[in-house]
Order: sequence, then C-alpha cells, then structure tokens
Amino acid sequence: MVFAMTLGLVLGAASVLLIGQWLRGELIAAPDAAPTRAAADAPPSREDARAPGAARPRRPRRAEGARGGVTASGDGADARPPRLVRLLWDAWDELDRVAAALPAPGRGRAIGRLNAGGWIVAHIAAQQDAYWCAGAQGLEADAWLAGRAVGFGSEPSAPPFGEALAAFGRVRARAMPWLRSLREADLDRRAILPAGAEAERSAGDLLARSAAHVFAHAGELSAIASLVGAPDLGVPGRLTHSTAPPGG
Repeated sequence: MVFAMTLGLVLGAASVLLIGQWLRGELIAAPDAAPTRAAADAPPSREDARAPGAARPRRPRRAEGARGGVTASGDGADARPPRLVRLLWDAWDELDRVAAALPAPGRGRAIGRLNAGGWIVAHIAAQQDAYWCAGAQGLEADAWLAGRAVGFGSEPSAPPFGEALAAFGRVRARAMPWLRSLREADLDRRAILPAGAEAERSAGDLLARSAAHVFAHAGELSAIASLVGAPDLGVPGRLTHSTAPPGG
C-alpha cells in the first residue's frame, strides 16, 4: 500500500512537470496587423487634414488574453511574473498548508518507506535555498539548513519539524523579491548555477523542476497525514496564483 502511494506521488510529479512546461509556452499574442501606438497617436498631416473625407487615425486594437484578460497590443502579456513563477508559489502554499494540517504523529519519525515529515520540509527548503537564494542571488546559504544533511541521496533523518518549517519560511522570504522580478523573456535567458551544481540551468528549467518537486513532496506529506488519521487534504489545492486571470 505504501509502495503504491509512493509510485502515485512519482507519477503525479511527472504530470505536474509536463503541465509546467506547457504553461511556460502559454503567451498572449497581439494581432500582427495592429498599428503601433506611436503611429496611431500621431496627428494627421496638413495634407491629410485638407483631403475630403480624410479618416481619423485609429487607436491600437486590444488583444484579448487568456481567461478574458485584456492587454494593449504590442506591450506584451500581463505585468505579473510568468505563470511558472506563480505555479511555484502555489506549490509553496500547498506545502505550507499540508504541513500545518499534518497531525503530530506524522511530524516525527518516518512511516514505512516514506520520509519523515521534518526531513521533507527541510529537503524542500534546502533545494529552494540553493536555487533562488544562493544560486540566483549569490546569498549565503541558510545557516540552519547548511548544518543538515537533507539533500538528494542523504541518509534518512528526522529534523525537528517546527525548525524545518521556520527555515522554509526564511527561504521563501529571501527568494520572493527575485522571483517577483522575473518576466517571460527571463525564463530562457537567465542562467543560474544552483549551489553545489556543476552546470548552469535556465530559470525556466529550475522553475518547472521546483514546482513538480514541491508538489510531489506536498503529496507525500498528505499521504503521511492520511496514514495517521487525517482526512484527504486535497493536493494540489486551488492553485490561486497560477490560475487567476490578469488583474484578479
């Protein structure tokens, strides 16, 4: 039974990764025939003004975006960070939500082949710190996380659950300003060398990997919660950041 749950989490992570890659390509395109703002706003020439039946210059058309959002032609999509960034924020929110709902028996040692709750949270925090704080911004690694062996392939352990959650909160706070600054064009242009990695990756690649990884471990925490008596926690949740329409 536990093995089946673990397999389900792996398959779920793969699905989220594919969805994230699809979302990266969802851009709002403006009509090619729309005049530029400078041309449309220019006053008519003196000859045009004297010509009988001279047409008034037209304002640029507006392109209707996904989910009914409207953007001015030629000025890109909406002004929010890309959907992949917002999908990662949804994943962070889910990890926080499920961790807060995890009953006390699930916050201690590992159950069966699943990871301990404290290890899961610390593991995610360490990865996000390596990507967005140390890798993207050149910041020092979080001191508490630096003293924990919670990376890929590390030996099983059970870090204190509350301290792991606090570390995750610190990482989120340090990463948010940089992530908010990203725009669609940055996803392929910005190269990041994650702490401890040998090769650079694009911001878009790391965002897709991060969202899938965080959702997978939120699902693992949800499975632990079910095993210790909690109701179904409904991962992946409402996805309010990534599915909200422009201006919503």
